Amino acid sequence: MLSFLTQLKSQAHFVVVAERAGAESILTRRFRNLGLKPYVHVLGYVDNITLASLYRHALFLAMPSLYEGFGLPLVEAMAHGTPVHNI
Repeated sequence: MLSFLTQLKSQAHFVVVAERAGAESILTRRFRNLGLKPYVHVLGYVDNITLASLYRHALFLAMPSLYEGFGLPLVEAMAHGTPVHNI
């Protein structure tokens, strides 16, 4: 998946939502190591209006499977017509 994102870097920006503010995650470090840092925006928590706007304007939602759950962000993205990919 990350190699695919590397190919898109000149055409799209990547937005990471709901990551702890100020904490650099493994994913964020991988983005940096792949030279994607200028194209990655870590927003942390966003309100529902902003989240809906992000879903509507996204090319797709990629959601890592970090734990088993209902996957509400996947359903929310699909409700806004955004393609989803569970990684």
